[in-house]
Amino acid sequence: MKQIWILIWIACSPLLLVAQQKNEETVRSLVARAIKTMDAGDPDAAIAILDSAIALAPGDFLPLYEKGFTYYLKKITGLRSNILSRLWRVPM
Repeated sequence: MKQIWILIWIACSPLLLVAQQKNEETVRSLVARAIKTMDAGDPDAAIAILDSAIALAPGDFLPLYEKGFTYYLKKITGLRSNILSRLWRVPM
């Protein structure tokens, strides 16, 4: 009986690896799409894309890193525009 289970496991292992590889490719393509979206100036849409990538692979560090970096850039951009708007109001 153990031999049958071992044979089944050996037969199914490659199928599991192929499914995992496809999932990783999907996550990488979502991250690439989120980076392009962020570069285009839409951080909220990029965060939504990264959330879907995180849902597919919660243990993968890349979508989590990119989401944190997107929040960081969003904050810096907000601060930059706030500082620039203050500069424009200063009389010369």
